[in-house]
Amino acid sequence: GEPYHLAADRLSLRNIQQVYGTHLRDWLISHNDFHTCHQVLDVGGSTGRVSKVVAPHAHRVILVPALVEMMTGSSDGETWLVGYIEDRLPANLDHSFDLILFCETLDHLTDPVAALQNCRQVLAPGGVMYIDYATHPHMKIDHPLYFIHSSMNTLLERTGWKPVAVKSPHSSFHRGFLCKVQP
Repeated sequence: GEPYHLAADRLSLRNIQQVYGTHLRDWLISHNDFHTCHQVLDVGGSTGRVSKVVAPHAHRVILVPALVEMMTGSSDGETWLVGYIEDRLPANLDHSFDLILFCETLDHLTDPVAALQNCRQVLAPGGVMYIDYATHPHMKIDHPLYFIHSSMNTLLERTGWKPVAVKSPHSSFHRGFLCKVQP
C-alpha cells in the first residue's frame, strides 16, 4: 500500500481544496449567475477538485502540464487535457467555456500574457474568468512571477480583461479577480 505520509498529504490536499472550492463557489455565486455554467476550463487544475466543487453539474476540462500520479480517478463530467495555456489550445475549444478558473496558477507560468490572451479565445460569449494569486512574499518560493494588486490590474487590462469584482479568499495571502472580456 501507499506510505502513510503520502496518503495523509493527499487527504490534506483534498480537504484544503474542498474548503477552498466551497469558499470560491459561494463567492462566485454572489457575483455571477452560474446556473447556466455548462463548460469549465480549470487551468493547472491539480486534482480537479476545486472546479468540481465550484461547478459540479458542468463539464470540466482540467488543463495540466503533465499527467502526474495524483491525477487518478477522474470521474464523469471531466476531461483531462495535457498542455500549456501559454500555447494555443485546440481550435475546437474556441468560445466553449462559460467559466475559466486560474486558481493559484498564473504566478507559476512563464508567459502570463499569452496565457490570458489564449483564455479570451476559448471563453464563450458572456463567460467569466476567475484568477487568483498568492500575495505573501514567503509563499513565492517556486513562483517565477510575483503580482501585486496594481500589476495584476495592468496585466489584465493589457490582455483585454476587465475585473468586475475583487476577492480576498479565505486567507489574506491571496487576492482574486472575477473578470470579463473588455468590450
